[in-house]
Amino acid sequence: MLRRLQFGLDRNLALLFWGIFFTQVAWGASDRFRPIYIQELGASTALVGVILGAAELFRLLGLFIAGPLSDRVSPRLLIGGGRSLIVVGAGTYLIAQEYWHLFPAFFIGALGNVAWPAISRVIANATTSATRTRSFLLIYTIGPGVASLGAPLLGGVVADVFGVRAVFAITTVGVAIAAFFFWMVRAPAPPRESATTARYADVVRHRPTLSLCILNLSVVFFAWLGLTLAPNYLYDIHGISLRRVGEFGTLVAVGSICTGLLISRRAWLARPMNGLLATTFFLPFVFALLALGSNVWSFALAFLIWGIASVSAQTFYTAISDVAPATLQARSFALFEVMTALGYTFSGFAAGALYRFDPVYPLWGACIGSIMIIGASLAVRRYLARVASTLPSVPLPANTT
Repeated sequence: MLRRLQFGLDRNLALLFWGIFFTQVAWGASDRFRPIYIQELGASTALVGVILGAAELFRLLGLFIAGPLSDRVSPRLLIGGGRSLIVVGAGTYLIAQEYWHLFPAFFIGALGNVAWPAISRVIANATTSATRTRSFLLIYTIGPGVASLGAPLLGGVVADVFGVRAVFAITTVGVAIAAFFFWMVRAPAPPRESATTARYADVVRHRPTLSLCILNLSVVFFAWLGLTLAPNYLYDIHGISLRRVGEFGTLVAVGSICTGLLISRRAWLARPMNGLLATTFFLPFVFALLALGSNVWSFALAFLIWGIASVSAQTFYTAISDVAPATLQARSFALFEVMTALGYTFSGFAAGALYRFDPVYPLWGACIGSIMIIGASLAVRRYLARVASTLPSVPLPANTT
């Protein structure tokens, strides 16, 4: 029975699978209600975007220190300790009375995010090139997708019946269960010499990795330019109920699960850049449907398609694992997470500013930007294919120990 719950993964990867599964149960129940909750705590709709952008600035703090820490601190302490801090952050959401009370939660959550580069490194080190795509998709896409089938529905019902605040009780319990699984991970400690062999500057000089990080920043920025205030747009402009918003979250899960399974079973799509290009192709349709739609069915289709496009985020992990030299892997994942946080930060500020002029402007901005992303993905794919044969000869940072 226990082996079946591992889904062919080794012990550590199975524990990460279940930790991330319950993390998604926790935040899947509440994520789509965060903008509405912040508005209920006294912030204007435009200010909500600014607050969510500011939250990502706090996240950057944790991610910048994550790289050096992952070279020096045991993965168990980073992963278990970092994700345990999230329990405190989630509890802060539950007891907040004004929107500014959430800033301690942002800070604590930022410290908890030191775990993510270490988690990605554990997955990369425990897999081979033949199993890496499947493992990343299973842990980062399919497992969370299954969790999201029911979590948004549960959150929507709880929000409708008991109020949005009650949803964060589910989040607090969920992240506490997740922290238990994260603490049980027993990954090898980093070698002593890795503490002085890699710097962020080395990653920046490694152009294949840098190109992926910059592309990721662009994808996150334009995707969340349109999605950050989408719940407010649907709730305020189209009168969509909280329960219906939760149901849309379930459709996102359906799209991501089906896409993740398809990618893992098709050799051509399993190549990271092919999978990335195939999923980002759907982004413009998401925002065109949200901007032009006028009924529940068009919005439902938009979120289903977003589920397909969202898998692009997980293809980046495999791509970075493939191109980053072993000595740069920890810092590469950390820089990737930093770029992700920057994308969320800038998109929150931009969405708030555009929403102030017209609620539909963030959606059209995201649609136009997504079309440009498809072209950028093609360019990066060609570049990586051109340099693939020379990657082993890329200069590595000198061992100074």
